[in-house]
Amino acid sequence: MINKEKIKNIEAAERMWPELFTENESVTLTNGEELINRYGKYQPNLTFLINEKNASMVWENVPKEININFDGDPLSLPGDYWVSKKGTHCFRPNPNGKHILVRVDWGGCFISSRGDEYEETKPLALFAKRASSNGGGTGYNFYIFDKNFRREVSIEDI
Repeated sequence: MINKEKIKNIEAAERMWPELFTENESVTLTNGEELINRYGKYQPNLTFLINEKNASMVWENVPKEININFDGDPLSLPGDYWVSKKGTHCFRPNPNGKHILVRVDWGGCFISSRGDEYEETKPLALFAKRASSNGGGTGYNFYIFDKNFRREVSIEDI
């Protein structure tokens, strides 16, 4: 079990990983990490592995080097992504990770964005998920890219 007193920024951890602070919402692994499933409406359908070192991590700006014009408000989280033996898509936040998780917040009644980059960007990503309201007026697009990913666009593509 994670020693919550050792988490550097407890307020950030409570916002980012509320399951760590409620009963029966996470599973403690033998190595002390917490396994948190984020499935359902507006969720990425990923399993996160959280420990005392990465619980304080928060979403940050997406690096410009990705070279994608996201239709919404994009944020990113560095880490390591893999698919488990059972086929579960897993992500461990890590400031020095090999991958980057991008979350694009789009829509709402007074916002014109609709996450329209999804169909074009999905084939470029290692993982992609669109999570929206039943009416499709608000939601998130989630992508996982290699840390050094850069979308290349040639003159023939425009």
